[in-house]
Amino acid sequence: MEYELEKWDRFISMTLQPSNLGNFIVNEESLRLLADQSETKRDAVRQQMIQVVFSLTKEKAIALFVHQHQAVLIRLIDQVYQYERQEDLEIPVKNMYHEIGAHLEFVLHFIENYFDKYFNFDERLPVSYLENAATYIANRFQLCKDALRRAGLKDEKLIAVISESFEDLCGERKHFTYRDLRYRDTLITDLATLCHSQKKESIHRAVLELLIHSNFNSNRFFHYVMSVIHEEIKQIPVIEEKIEKLAVHVKEIAQIPPRPAFELQPRSPSAKLIISEAIEKELHFLRSFNAGPTIYTNRNNIHPSPPVVTEPCNTYEAVRQQVFLPFKGAEIYLLHKAFIDAGGAPGEIYKTLLEKTAVHLANKTVKGFSAESICKYSDKVTPEVKDDVKRFLQKMIRNIDSYD
Repeated sequence: MEYELEKWDRFISMTLQPSNLGNFIVNEESLRLLADQSETKRDAVRQQMIQVVFSLTKEKAIALFVHQHQAVLIRLIDQVYQYERQEDLEIPVKNMYHEIGAHLEFVLHFIENYFDKYFNFDERLPVSYLENAATYIANRFQLCKDALRRAGLKDEKLIAVISESFEDLCGERKHFTYRDLRYRDTLITDLATLCHSQKKESIHRAVLELLIHSNFNSNRFFHYVMSVIHEEIKQIPVIEEKIEKLAVHVKEIAQIPPRPAFELQPRSPSAKLIISEAIEKELHFLRSFNAGPTIYTNRNNIHPSPPVVTEPCNTYEAVRQQVFLPFKGAEIYLLHKAFIDAGGAPGEIYKTLLEKTAVHLANKTVKGFSAESICKYSDKVTPEVKDDVKRFLQKMIRNIDSYD
């Protein structure tokens, strides 16, 4: 079965290429005819999508169908946008490309609105959409920063930490996903709401709690929070009181509810986790320092031994040594085996490769694998696991094709 989107793809990639327009008499009538053909194909794609989605019975089949259409539409939108930006084209031709780009965007928005359950929010944004969205988000965030200052937030370091997450959107970063954009748009809305609901003396604490709740898991935010806590602890002269204060922070952070499926950096550990673990390390250090001398016996001689005090460990650096993956154990095993069998690491077998990589890998359920534990997943490679890995590799191929 040939999908209508394949026909539209050929029409755009071949017939509408600027170099092929010379095969037509380029005038207002011919350009109108091409735009009308595109509109007809737009309606055919939309109608076929509705029919296919409601005819499929398996959720994974529907998701794959929607993801494939979404990826092709994004590629075609970028392709037509590149056509439109060519400098040697006449204005009527540019207008035709702009109209056809709108046809493609219409279908993409249709998928996002009506099949949002299956829409892939980790897919990159079309370039034209990203450029418009970046300007919109930048203007909103500037108003938000002004509102935070008026609401009493005087800590410019914290404002700079938040700003950093918006600078990459407006910079040269090309691979930006729907999820990235949605996170920043929602965060601006939540920050603006705080400005109207909090008193000036509590705005700083409220912003910190919102960022932890929203899993604002950037490196800079972690270091900012820990520096604030360290400065606070340095002002307390008594170790017992330091311990008590840190324990209060642990309790307060534990009481902040995490926001499900919402994070600044999806493949990094949560802000709540890395901050809590770092404070726990500081607590462990202070408690060991405050424990006093211990007694040990060696060949019937009893000696007092002072506690061994080490420098507090930066938990975040320890966590960073692991790469957090969105894959199940069987998928990690399959990726390694396929990589080796394809000649990706000559001189290695998948077991020796796993011995070097497994300990640095983690997912939502396991923090650090072993080569043996991943090898055990070889019996759990199901057709579903293979399909998941294939989809990931297809996404990599599409990304490679999109790079300049």
